Amino acid sequence: KVAYAARYWTSKDPRLLTPYNERKLEHYARLTYADLLYGASELGLRGWNTERGQIIVRYGTPIGDVVIIPKSSSKISESFRAMAQDPDPDNQGEGSRILQITRDGYGFDMFEEANTYNIWTYEDKKFVFEDPFRNGEFRLYSPSASDISQGSLPWLNDYAIRARETFREEPESYTYKAPGRQIDVPFLVASFKNFSSDLTDVYVNYGIPVNDFDRSDDIIDITANAGMFVVSENRDMLVEQRRTIYGLRTAQVVQFEESNLWIDTEQLRVPPGMQEVSVEFETAGAATVAVQRRKVEILDFSGDDLALSDLLLAYRVDEVEFGTPTLSTDIVRNGLSIMPAPWSVFSTKQPIYLYFEVYNLDLDSNGSANYLVEAALGPKKQGNAIGNFLKGIFGGGEAGVAVSLPIQISSANDGQYLILDASNQEPGLYTIALKITDQATGKTLQREQDLFLE
Repeated sequence: KVAYAARYWTSKDPRLLTPYNERKLEHYARLTYADLLYGASELGLRGWNTERGQIIVRYGTPIGDVVIIPKSSSKISESFRAMAQDPDPDNQGEGSRILQITRDGYGFDMFEEANTYNIWTYEDKKFVFEDPFRNGEFRLYSPSASDISQGSLPWLNDYAIRARETFREEPESYTYKAPGRQIDVPFLVASFKNFSSDLTDVYVNYGIPVNDFDRSDDIIDITANAGMFVVSENRDMLVEQRRTIYGLRTAQVVQFEESNLWIDTEQLRVPPGMQEVSVEFETAGAATVAVQRRKVEILDFSGDDLALSDLLLAYRVDEVEFGTPTLSTDIVRNGLSIMPAPWSVFSTKQPIYLYFEVYNLDLDSNGSANYLVEAALGPKKQGNAIGNFLKGIFGGGEAGVAVSLPIQISSANDGQYLILDASNQEPGLYTIALKITDQATGKTLQREQDLFLE
């Protein structure tokens, strides 16, 4: 039970980078608020067990809270009917008159009162409560038999029924509000084989938007915290990696038409499967906050069949000696230093680098493996299969860029990169597709990745 609760709150935490869980704190705040307002100590009833308290715990405080005493000389029963029966929370009838009567205490005869109503409105829902005994114990409103006989529709006006439907469709609601300016952080995830375990090498490549900066300066003077987190479908925290960044190196900044991105990457080892990856970033004092999450399929390379890694788009690939990266934040694999492209945005004036790895190729009697690489870049088309896409471009029937390359190596595994020239292409959304064919067995594998040319 304790482990389940821990997994549940982990899945609800809006900012894994902080040492506390904002959603859990909000939950306890709602419990306290509900108990203070709606608890009945004489009945031994805690506030969160009342009907109004349960809704506070689920959805927080309402944006509108109106109390109505309709059956009086104030003649506002019609106003209540309109407010209770109108499913649009913005249409509240004579709300200003109701509030005036409730506040000032004139316009009605207390002795003629028979019921009190409380209407709560949220952005996309409404709850109506009644206190027929005038003892402060409100319950969800249900129309009486006489109301139904006069044409009141139970499925529209019975808020006990409507509340149960709302609980089923939306058990709880919470919107996180960042303490400072909130920004978007583009990121892409690439999976590669880890040769020492059944885990997968996962590279989380992300970019932080930066304002104007001076290229002559080596460092942008910013102190920030960054975190990478991987949560399983069972809500288990698989990986949590935090670090403090003292200054952003300008050599890692890539300039675009409308933005500048500081490029960074983190290497993780993750079990294969469908996992949730969270990239989080905040400057000192939380003046700027970023949280981006996405479900990602982490590829499984533990088998012996022919396998192909994810496609890793890059802005630069350098061949290096002794595994020394060009920049300390580059990805280094197979003697290559790679600056990844987390935004998948390229200028038509710059080359497109594409890195990939292939595993478990068939070796011939000489210990060599032979495979064919086919890659194509063309305008994205909905529902176009990779095979047709490649055939169309290689056959000359489609506009785009294509390359075909036979490769021979003395290993069952290989890592290669291609350079595609998009200088003759129009700006827009494109698809880059890769197909590899093991020449010994005829087996093929394909992958694709979308990108934008500006």
